[in-house]
Amino acid sequence: MRQCIFCKGQALTNEDAWPVWLMKAMPGAGPGTNYATRGDVDLEPWKSQKPQQKVKYVCGKCNNGWMSQLEIRVKPIVENIFNLESVDLDAVSQMILVLH
Repeated sequence: MRQCIFCKGQALTNEDAWPVWLMKAMPGAGPGTNYATRGDVDLEPWKSQKPQQKVKYVCGKCNNGWMSQLEIRVKPIVENIFNLESVDLDAVSQMILVLH
């Protein structure tokens, strides 16, 4: 049984490794080849049309708790940076990015 990589709880949720909103914000994000390792074993590379990857390495409590809060805090800052908008990284924004 897989364990959550953060709390060692039971990892059952099938989650995006990279948030969908982040992949949409990345210009030119398109088809590519995926590489992964499970334990000490390198998996066979596989192709995908979009930069999406589902993983089962976090539990629902972590994913829907602190990880969700992290994403809520970081998303507006990162989106502005990717949109090439002028971004003032004040002390609060810097702390959010550094600590999260």
